[in-house]
Order: sequence, then C-alpha cells, then structure tokens
Amino acid sequence: MFVRMVKTKTGKRTHCYLRVVESYRSNGRVRQRVLWNMGKWERVRPGLAGLVKSLSRFSGKQFLTVGEIKARWVKEYGNILLLKHLWEGSGFRKVLESSLGPRVSCVMAMVFHKLCRPAAYTGGSATLSGWLERVYLPEAERLVRLGQGRLRKVLLKSMDSLGRLEWPSRGGPVARQRKGNLPGRPYCVVEINPVSSRGKVYRGGYLATLPLGSNGMTGCKVYARKELQSLLQELKDTRGVLVARYSTLGRDGVAFMDKESIPYLAFLRESRKVRRRHRRKYLTFKYNNQKVCLRTNIASKTTPYKAKRAFRGLLETEEALGWPAIPPFVPPRGAYLKGYILVSILAHLLDKLLQKGLPGAAATQATKTAEVMDTLKETRVVSNLLAGKRCDYLTG
Repeated sequence: MFVRMVKTKTGKRTHCYLRVVESYRSNGRVRQRVLWNMGKWERVRPGLAGLVKSLSRFSGKQFLTVGEIKARWVKEYGNILLLKHLWEGSGFRKVLESSLGPRVSCVMAMVFHKLCRPAAYTGGSATLSGWLERVYLPEAERLVRLGQGRLRKVLLKSMDSLGRLEWPSRGGPVARQRKGNLPGRPYCVVEINPVSSRGKVYRGGYLATLPLGSNGMTGCKVYARKELQSLLQELKDTRGVLVARYSTLGRDGVAFMDKESIPYLAFLRESRKVRRRHRRKYLTFKYNNQKVCLRTNIASKTTPYKAKRAFRGLLETEEALGWPAIPPFVPPRGAYLKGYILVSILAHLLDKLLQKGLPGAAATQATKTAEVMDTLKETRVVSNLLAGKRCDYLTG
C-alpha cells in the first residue's frame, strides 16, 4: 500500500487529491485499486504529521519529525580508541588503578593529551580542558565540568599522588652480552630542570632514566640530580650502557665511569678540541648535517651507525620529557616534578608501543605519532537526541 496524489483539472484550475492505493496482480498484469479517498490535499495536509505518527504505533517502528531530532556534539574518537587499546594492553591502567584509584582517569587524560597534542602541550589546565571538550573520553567527563581553578588543583593532586608512588628499584632486566654489539641494554639519562612562571630556571634538576629502544618497557626511574653516583653504580650492576649528554654527567661522572669501567656514550653538540692522549675516547660523526662529538670508553664496539642510533634515541627521549625545562605549570617541588616526569615517561612508552605496531614500511623516523593521531581523529562520535533519547554513533 502507498499514498498517491491524483490531479484533476476543472477549467483552468488544478485540484490535487490524496488516495491510499493498493497494487495487485490480475491476469499477469499489475493493477491498482483505491482503498481510501482521503480528499483534497490542501485540506488533509495539516493533519498528515499526526496521522503518520499515529499509524507508526501499529507498525512497530518509530518515525521522527525534524523537530524531534537535535544534535548535541561531535567529538574525536579514533585517536582515543587507539590510545585506550594501548593503555589497556600495556597494563598501565591496572597497575595505576590499584594505587591511585579514581585519579587514574586524570593521569590517563594527561598522558593522552601529551601524545595527541605534543607541540601545544604545556601541562596547564587551560589546554587540557579545551582538548577534553573536543575528544570522546567518558572516563574524564567529570574533568570537563570542572572550572579552570578546580581542574588545576585536580591535576596537581594527581601528579603529587603519582610522584609519591613506590616504583621498582631495579633498572630493568639484565641483557646478555652479544659479541660485536654494545654490552647490555642502553639506557638514556636525561636531565630536566623546573622553570618558574617568570622564566627562572631552577638548578639541580631531575634525572629521568629510560631504556633506549622500543623493546625496553621496564626500568623507568626518576632520580634527583645529587643521586647521580647511585644511578651510575646501579647501571654498573645491571651491565647497562649509559647514553646521555656530557653536560648531564659532568667531569666527575665521566671520571667515575672511567674508573669503574661503566660503558657510556656521552654526546657533545659541537666539536671540541681534544688533547692527544684523550683522542681514543672521542668519536665524531654527522647527524642532520650537524657535527656531533661523542666521548665513550667503548670506542672499539661503537660504530658511527650505532652512535647515530643512540643519539637519535636520546633526542626522542628528551623531546618526550620536555627537555631541557619542565613547564611553569608544575611547582618546583619533588613529588610534583616526579609526577610530571612519570606522566611523560608513560606517554613516551605508549609512543614506543605505537611505533612498534606500525607496518614496516611506515615505521620510519619520518613517521610521527602526531601524524597518526591527526589521521585517526577524523573518526568521530556524533551524539543526537532523538525524541528525547540519546543516540551516539560513529562516523568517519
């Protein structure tokens, strides 16, 4: 059955009538018969909407008018879906939830924000609040409803709680010695200094220790700058190779590693004049058309290719941790600084997991996490109100 409009002419005037018509087959031909003559279209037009709504009750389906459909919001979801999969698969949520409780959602929001907007990341509540309004993250919806002042307090409390957690004292598993390769697992040591809102950089920053490479997912530690001696001794026990800047280690640190035979790679940005008796400890190579000087006590096992790979890993680690200074949003006190560094470490490890899962052709240095996030954010969640009922669906 269907409704058909029939037009008739009376002189110069045209009349339109609505009829309910049924199709049937007779002698192999399709014919139509009128079941109900509804009358002139001009007369029945005002009541058609009510008639359709009344008939829909008996059809088992609900028909909506344009006025009953209201758009609520459109939010990015593709990038969040990928990050949540990595967050759950790595076990970070399970470990942090047992210690932080409901504050783990705030830590997760800070980690995701740092990965999705690395260029604009300052750690402040204003940028995080604006970003949360554009993404679909149900676990952090309560943060959107907070004002700037309350959100800042929640972020600081979360970083303080994260910084006070007891983390493993070991630097990671001991790697086997392989002939011809660097002994043990390489570890990056990055020095970060807090900065005040007026631009003042505080001395005596923090040393963040991270395993170099996408396969190393353990050994995340944060030391105070004065604990460099204990850090070096720990790396000696784990037979790891220390990768850092020469300015981070200093003369005393380098002398201690030479004395204790701790393998290290200490990079200097520009070439320097080296005394003849120390030349065997230095190597020089080019990275992005810039001359880089390297001091090491394992020169016989370090090729230019390995030196470039280690330096690239150091630059990536420094970029992830916000080297050389922590944003002014973070107060220059121990637990807050440690919490911020641990948020950066979690983001860095998720980034490594993401790069490891990319196809071989795409997993090059030119492929950045930001490009992947920008591509995936085109997949969005659309929320509408249909006759007073909320309806969310994916589009992309």
